[in-house]
Amino acid sequence: MATEQLVAADAVDRVVAQIDFSPLSGQKVFFDSKYLAGAKLNSSPNIDYLTSSLRQQMLAYDCRLTDKMEEAEVVVEARVGALGNDSNDVT
Repeated sequence: MATEQLVAADAVDRVVAQIDFSPLSGQKVFFDSKYLAGAKLNSSPNIDYLTSSLRQQMLAYDCRLTDKMEEAEVVVEARVGALGNDSNDVT
């Protein structure tokens, strides 16, 4: 299980690191993760980690995250098609 979590976390880290939020630098941004909530994944903590990683990446680009959509200049919506891994057991 731990290896599975490390593989998923590494995949998230690699993909999120490629996202360039520089066009939003200095702007008030509301991060809307509602489309992540219904994703059918192997383990829900993957979604929490993805959400946290995206927020961290936006902060690294000086996005001013807001708690309320009404206060934002820009809304960023996240979604995921699949996040998980296949398994293979050998005995």
